[in-house]
Amino acid sequence: TGLNKEIYFMASRKNLKKWIHIIAEELAMECYVNFMLFPNIKEEDFNSVLQKIYNLDKEFISRANHPNGTKETKLVKNYYKSLIENFNQSVVEIANEMLSLNKNK
Repeated sequence: TGLNKEIYFMASRKNLKKWIHIIAEELAMECYVNFMLFPNIKEEDFNSVLQKIYNLDKEFISRANHPNGTKETKLVKNYYKSLIENFNQSVVEIANEMLSLNKNK
């Protein structure tokens, strides 16, 4: 699937937020396609995954806007590194949940 995208580095906060939003949109599209292709996926499960994707997008964009320790470069760099790792992990978890919807039926 097209869900193997990960953010490895950040050139700017603007680009990071852009990529967070793009990946969230791709997850939502993949979720919608699965829902349309596999009629055995319950609408409640579909809506639950879409809500998680929406929350992921909003949470990580908000976190990207408010780094800790803005005075110290090293703290900011570590903050964004951790943010990116957490985002990638969350994307994988949501993608796995989405893919399991069809397998559980």
